[in-house]
Amino acid sequence: MRKDSLLPIVVFVVLVASFGSPSVALRCQDLEAEHEGVARNVSGSCPRLTLNVGGALVAIDDGTEFEGGSCEDVRDGVRIEVEGELQPGGGVRAGEVEFESDDDDEDDTA
Repeated sequence: MRKDSLLPIVVFVVLVASFGSPSVALRCQDLEAEHEGVARNVSGSCPRLTLNVGGALVAIDDGTEFEGGSCEDVRDGVRIEVEGELQPGGGVRAGEVEFESDDDDEDDTA
């Protein structure tokens, strides 16, 4: 067997070993995410909710802080802004939920 025929196997093993390391997962959890939009598909009960906001799956838990409302105010159709950590599966663990009012969309330069 030629040495260059082993190269694809070595590269594959190195890639699998690199992506499977705990350090990759930890870096992913350190990424901040921000989504704004209308809450959809709210499920669960306070303090643990899951919902979709701006196309992202969001998890609310007992560590989530709220501004302008509370966990009980999170329901389908409510406009919110979510800031939190991107999780390895692509969802967001909400660190803060801010309730948006209709006034936030208006221009105050009149």
